[in-house]
Amino acid sequence: MSRNIKHLKKIFTACIWAIILSCISFGLILWLWTFSLVSNISENINDTLTYRLQYPSNSHNNDVVIVKIDDTSLDSIGKSDLWMLAFDKWTYARAIENLFEIYNAWVIGIDIVFANPSVLWAADEQKLQQVLGDNAQRVVIATRSDYTPHPLCLYSNVSHGIININQAQKIRSVALEYPDYDISLYCSDTSVIPENTNGAYIFAGEILKKYTSIISPLEGNLIEKWFKKFEEISNNTGKIFIEYFHGGWDYDGTLWYESYSFSDILAWNLQDSAGNPINLENKIVLIWEVWTIMHDSHFTPISRTVKMPGVEINANIVSTLLKWSPLIEGNITTTFYVYLLINIILILSVFYFRFVVATWVFVVSILIGIIYGAWMFYLGEIINIFLIVSSLFLSYVVAYIYRFQVTDRSKRNLKKSFSLYVSPDVVHEIAQNPQSVSTSWQRREMSIFFSDIVWFTSISESTKPEVLLELLNEYFSNMTWILLKNKGTLDKYIWDAVMWFFNAPVFQENHSYYACLTAVEQQKKLTELNNDWKEKWYPHIAIRIWIHTWEAIHGNIGSLDTRLNYTVIWDSVNLASRLEAIGKRYGIFTCVSEDVYNLQKEKFNFRELDKITVKWKKIPVKIYELIGLKWDAEYASYTAEMIKKYELALNLYYNEKYSEAIEILNLQLDDIPSKKLLERCENVLLWKIKIHQGVFEMTEK
Repeated sequence: MSRNIKHLKKIFTACIWAIILSCISFGLILWLWTFSLVSNISENINDTLTYRLQYPSNSHNNDVVIVKIDDTSLDSIGKSDLWMLAFDKWTYARAIENLFEIYNAWVIGIDIVFANPSVLWAADEQKLQQVLGDNAQRVVIATRSDYTPHPLCLYSNVSHGIININQAQKIRSVALEYPDYDISLYCSDTSVIPENTNGAYIFAGEILKKYTSIISPLEGNLIEKWFKKFEEISNNTGKIFIEYFHGGWDYDGTLWYESYSFSDILAWNLQDSAGNPINLENKIVLIWEVWTIMHDSHFTPISRTVKMPGVEINANIVSTLLKWSPLIEGNITTTFYVYLLINIILILSVFYFRFVVATWVFVVSILIGIIYGAWMFYLGEIINIFLIVSSLFLSYVVAYIYRFQVTDRSKRNLKKSFSLYVSPDVVHEIAQNPQSVSTSWQRREMSIFFSDIVWFTSISESTKPEVLLELLNEYFSNMTWILLKNKGTLDKYIWDAVMWFFNAPVFQENHSYYACLTAVEQQKKLTELNNDWKEKWYPHIAIRIWIHTWEAIHGNIGSLDTRLNYTVIWDSVNLASRLEAIGKRYGIFTCVSEDVYNLQKEKFNFRELDKITVKWKKIPVKIYELIGLKWDAEYASYTAEMIKKYELALNLYYNEKYSEAIEILNLQLDDIPSKKLLERCENVLLWKIKIHQGVFEMTEK
């Protein structure tokens, strides 16, 4: 229970740090966003993942058509670009009449500020005034709230819509309400209509009012309700974002809105120059120049390289309002909460998972942030995707720097410490799960493994030091490699002797099996080495191995200020070390305790050697010779009969039938353990030694 509580506290603390780091990252990116460079990068990323991504599938309903004053129109009228605004007013009047009478348009929006008087005669002005007055319920002309002189008072009998889209690098938003625009303050003419004395909407808004009143005159209240909704949104956020629509095919002169030349309308053509029928029935028609020398065009979020004609921008504003579902700016608080949830998961993955897993979580987090922003844009809300993605990236980098400098430092130190003692696999396991190991003292069942070289003193006296060192290095390298392969831990080298142990620092299932397997493989490898060393004239060597499995204590020992050694201690280690002398007494090379035998007798061949007490110990223990793996035919064939006879003689010895044991042992005098037991039986009969209940007492260490 206490461990679970400790684990929960650790997770809770990590979550708190994740929240703090998330807030810092988010705030830092918000601050950087105030710089123009970062803001421009943010705009491009957000536009790419929202406007440009969804633009091809965001189609309008073809209610808006553009009549463009293009180069063809100028040529047909005989005017240059610079004189476009000085067209005779009869030209515009005739075009308006044709649009209504011949082409059956519903509403006309003239994206022209009529601020200049006619260069001809007064009748020219009066003609346009008459046409506008006759169609006042279906025509809107442009004005600008920041522009003087205002439209000529002569045309005050028609609705005015405010044009103000030139104030940004990219045209992406529009405000529905402007300061009061009362044309009566400038015009004393009694023909001023009420709509022009109560303030003006944007150009597209005025067009929409007239269009919807024609479609459903009885739904005026509903229209007002929608406009109030737009106004509320505009008042709360200051703007409504323009949705840019894709018409599905390209028209000459504009990007994705149906368009016809102004000259075709004047000439009553029923087809355009490409032979396409001119269909303006029940449409909203917008009139202004397209790609003449005046270039009333602007960059928009859908393209960084191609400008959009101003009249088409107004067409997109009209389509946005016709959709009745405004595109608004997302709430920064909601954005932060979504980011915070994703980022906490990301940071926890950095703290608790491997690099590969955490990186995948990071990639998925970025994708979730992008998908969330794109989906919200589809639903009509603009989310700052750059803010989410860059904050996630910053948090990921900072979290990994923190992990590397603080959290992983202990792992690296632990890995460095154990890399000298254990196999790379175990080191990796320790590094990934430091909780699985502790260098403080712990008690557990372990397999203790000792080995040393037989008659090493004599070998060292007769061998050159250089040769001896080469031999020892090659010998230790091969023996240690076998140990590490079987996930054992190196304790220490003691000149020719080595101490190893199993089941620490990490838990190891069936550790006594790997200890026995290590012993068998080392003896085999030594045989191969001795054959190779003959060519180098190295001395022939043999090793004795002794293994004991029992409880022991593992951990660091030494001076805390100078040097520590990771080792094992307890009585079981002492007993294992005593088995070396026993092996020498019996003339065998691998000796194990009864505990090892009981655990591994199904997988290895053993020979029971004796029942003894070691010096300063009173409790007797049985000792066994480790022969080899049961399925290893090389060892099983030559030992089976010998082991059978020896164990039969040993049972007679335990039952104090020494003479009968001697008869059997005399049959295999070439077996050293049999010869040693024979000598003991004879000494018992000669009263040279005493044996009590079959237990032989060792008087030497």
